Amino acid sequence: MLSSEILISPILSLDALTIAGPDKTFNIYIQLSAGSVAVASGSSLPQVITALTPSSTLLAHASQQFQKISQQVDVKFLEVSDQSDADIAFFFDSEIELNDSDPSTVTLGLALPNRDVVTGRRWFEIFFNGPRIDQSSTDLEAYVFNHELLHALGLEHTFDDSDGDFYLSTNPQLSATPEETVMSYRPPASGIYPTDLTISDYNALKDIWDAAVDVSIPSQQNVYRLYQQSTGRHFYSSNQEEIDSLTGQPQSDFLNEGIAYTVADDASQDLHRFYKPSTGLHFYSASNNERDALIAMSDSGYLYEGVAYQVFDALSAPSGSTPVFRFYDPLHGSHFYTANNQERLILQSTQPSWIEEGIAWYV
Repeated sequence: MLSSEILISPILSLDALTIAGPDKTFNIYIQLSAGSVAVASGSSLPQVITALTPSSTLLAHASQQFQKISQQVDVKFLEVSDQSDADIAFFFDSEIELNDSDPSTVTLGLALPNRDVVTGRRWFEIFFNGPRIDQSSTDLEAYVFNHELLHALGLEHTFDDSDGDFYLSTNPQLSATPEETVMSYRPPASGIYPTDLTISDYNALKDIWDAAVDVSIPSQQNVYRLYQQSTGRHFYSSNQEEIDSLTGQPQSDFLNEGIAYTVADDASQDLHRFYKPSTGLHFYSASNNERDALIAMSDSGYLYEGVAYQVFDALSAPSGSTPVFRFYDPLHGSHFYTANNQERLILQSTQPSWIEEGIAWYV
């Protein structure tokens, strides 16, 4: 049996708890009709896909799986008919194309978290490769459905080491088997995929949902991400007074996107903040050497604002810490930071000109 720690994603589970809310209920929408449909696809700009009609066998499986999960885990599912009301929306796409994927690799499903910076709405979209799913056996299509659903409920791949842990190997084909968890990428030893969750999957879901009262985490500070509409860039702060000041005015330029991540109170590495008046942009660094070098550059245009909050560096980060990745946009000379590995993968695909500078710090 796999440990829940291996299966639970800190980022996706927090997203899921936030989206479901205190009543732990997900509004479920399934696109039933074929044709052009506007979706978010993990981006702030709507995209249009060509939806296909899902098979009756898969719809029956979905209904049964929602019921099975609700019977064993403290989470509920409510079907809605309006896509805009959905917490989890399912689409059977005519194709799933990832720019950074191997052409020889077929993507059967994809789960993406979304956030509307204007309304504050957060939700998941799940896409299935319609033609491939239709050609698959009923056990495989059920397995793919369960796999993507569990992403939206807070689980990760067993070979994912972005949160500091993995099972056996970071190679998908050397990690867990489908008999051990639905979050596996390997073919089943028997040749038949399980059509229900495993005991390990249910236990991991129980650890997320049965003990969850709210999404607050004791002994941690929340770091919020604000979106500046005039520049299209982001600002990060754990100072509630500063956040209220920036977002509290009727014509505020900043929109509060919510919690970007949380940091344990015992974090001891200073995160330094710089401000460039000529662009109105901020720069963050957890490196004292980088701080000193930037301060010494009189022509950099940056003003040192001091310590924003504490984080972990590579040496002090405890086991299970989440890395925060830094991207550089050479066109605008700005940086972007994310602790969400799904968002990181989306940026790699949708912003090929941005330079990924690696792990900036840990939380």
